[in-house]
Amino acid sequence: MLSIPERIAFLVLVLVCAALAFQGFSRIVRFVRQGRSAARGDRLLARFVRAAVDVALQKPVLKARPVVSLFHAFIFFGFSFYLLVNVNDLLEAFAPGWTTIGRGGVLGAFNLFSDLFSVLVLVGMVALLLRRFGQKPKVLTFNPLVKLHPGVTAGGVKRDSLVVGVFILLHVGSRWVGTSLHLAGRGAGDPFLPTASLLRPVFAGLSTESLETGVHVCWWLAMGLIVLFLPYFPRSKHLHLMVAPVNLALGRTAPGKERKRGVLDAVADVRSPGAKKLAELAWPQLLDAYACIMCNRCQEVCPAHTSGTPLSPAALEINKRYHLNSGGTDAELLDVATTADAVWSCTTCYACVEICPVGNEPMMDLVDLRRGLIFAGEAPDELAEVLRSLDEKGNSFNE
Repeated sequence: MLSIPERIAFLVLVLVCAALAFQGFSRIVRFVRQGRSAARGDRLLARFVRAAVDVALQKPVLKARPVVSLFHAFIFFGFSFYLLVNVNDLLEAFAPGWTTIGRGGVLGAFNLFSDLFSVLVLVGMVALLLRRFGQKPKVLTFNPLVKLHPGVTAGGVKRDSLVVGVFILLHVGSRWVGTSLHLAGRGAGDPFLPTASLLRPVFAGLSTESLETGVHVCWWLAMGLIVLFLPYFPRSKHLHLMVAPVNLALGRTAPGKERKRGVLDAVADVRSPGAKKLAELAWPQLLDAYACIMCNRCQEVCPAHTSGTPLSPAALEINKRYHLNSGGTDAELLDVATTADAVWSCTTCYACVEICPVGNEPMMDLVDLRRGLIFAGEAPDELAEVLRSLDEKGNSFNE
């Protein structure tokens, strides 16, 4: 389908954007590796199989917000199937005579799934964009006292959501319209492409040349946008597509109370417990920042945030992500991620960890920060008095 110059231009674009994206991914790996060690390498095959099943069934997402989770499932399943769709589109562009349109059997079933999933993705994405920018739910905002990275206060999260949303709409929409243009050029619909066939009459009056031009434009919009998106991908919330399954697989595996006890009891180095800098967090806690989808579910169930304190587990992860993207791991956590008041507001109830759809553990950051502050003698006076009472009297009442 593509001319020789178009093929060359596409391959050059792929090489340039892939090189830029590789730099972004390499930077993430370098930052995560700077975190302190953590034992997450046991039973790797079982870990990744379990994570793959959970992600495939959308189990972590369906823990809360059923309606929103349903629209997210539309996008997830459709975008997952689009991996095959994109391979087919490359074959149509580079393999002479290749097409699935007008075929039956397995290829017909492929067309049917691609057609229906296209519509589901478009419906799901429009619904989520209307929710964020039209409905503007309170759960996506923060308490006034919550510390936020300047990039967040400048609208970075909303801008990223809009970029990702428009990218998905253009990518899937262009492919869907391109299929309809193909059908218009054939002069007939296809029972395996029901929704694209419904759109076909809109283009029925166009000339053959116009239809061919439209097909090329739609192909470039659909496939070219993917390639152009690659360098932005490592900095986008869309990165959770790759990092979240890994984060879920490499998470703490002990169930329920044992897992929480493990979080509270884990001390990497008794000579220097806790963390004050980003690099002093365990590497899975740095990976959390890149897995975060910025959905604020953790904040929604946080009793400290609900009561009006400066604590937001969501802001903690988002701030980490934004600082890592613009700085490094040497920064003080209380300078870039959260505040001392927020640290001591945490009730360690574990709700944020239990609800997170990507396996993040913001509570662990707060526990590490507390350890670091106590080790440095920077605990609040009230807590210091309690700890002294526990040490000297065996109870917190100084009796």
